[in-house]
Amino acid sequence: GSEVARILAELAQMSRPGTATAELDAHAHAEAIRLGAYPSTLGYRGFPASLCTSPNEVACHGIPGPALLSDGDLLSIDLTLWRDGIHADACITIGVGELAPHAARLMEVALDSLNAGMAAVGPGRVVGEIGVATEAAATRGGMRIVDTFRGHGIGTAFHGPPSVPHVPDVMASFRLEPGMVFTIEPILTWGDPAIRTLTDGWTAVTVDGSWCAQFEHTVVVTDDGCRPLTTAAAS
Repeated sequence: GSEVARILAELAQMSRPGTATAELDAHAHAEAIRLGAYPSTLGYRGFPASLCTSPNEVACHGIPGPALLSDGDLLSIDLTLWRDGIHADACITIGVGELAPHAARLMEVALDSLNAGMAAVGPGRVVGEIGVATEAAATRGGMRIVDTFRGHGIGTAFHGPPSVPHVPDVMASFRLEPGMVFTIEPILTWGDPAIRTLTDGWTAVTVDGSWCAQFEHTVVVTDDGCRPLTTAAAS
C-alpha cells in the first residue's frame, strides 16, 4: 500500500502543464512492473490503461492518452496495484499549475470528506455511517457527492463486499469487524452530481460540466477505528 502512495506522489510531481496523461500511465506501469506488481486496472473488464486519470468534469475512470494537462486543471489520479495476491487502491486529486479558488476549495472539501468517512469506521459500527459522514462533510463545504460510485471491499479480489456508500443509505447495515478491508472514495462536485458515460464505455463525466475531486484510501478496520493502508507510512 505504501508503494501506491509513493507512485501517486511521483505522478503528482510529474503533472505539470503540457504533460500528457499517457506519460503518467507509462510511469505508473513501469514502476508497478519494477516492484514485481501488476496495475489492477490494466485489462480489468477491458480497461486499457494502468491507472485512471480524470481531469476537471471527469468524475472517474478517465483513460490516459495524448491529451495535455493545462494550467488550472484539477486532476484525479487513481492507482491500484496487485502484489503478493493482494490489491491496494488509492486516489488523489491534484492541482496542475495555479488553481482557481473554487477548484482549490473543492479539492480541500473532498479530502475533508474522505477523512470524515474514515473517522466513521470502527468495530460494531455499520457501513452506512460512512456515507452519513462523507456527505455531511461535503455539505458543510458547499459541495455535493457523486453517489453513482461507491467504495468496495478489496483484498484478494479487486472488488467485493461490502459496498461502501458515500451518501446516507438506510439499507447499508453491514456491521464492521476488525480486520475487514475496503475502500472509501467519495467523489465531490460543486454542481449537479448527475453522471453520463462517454462512448469509450468508461469515462464518467458530470452532465452539467461541473468539476470533480476525489480522494481514496484502502483501509483496514482496527480494534478502535481504522488504519489507511495506502499512505506513505503504511507497511
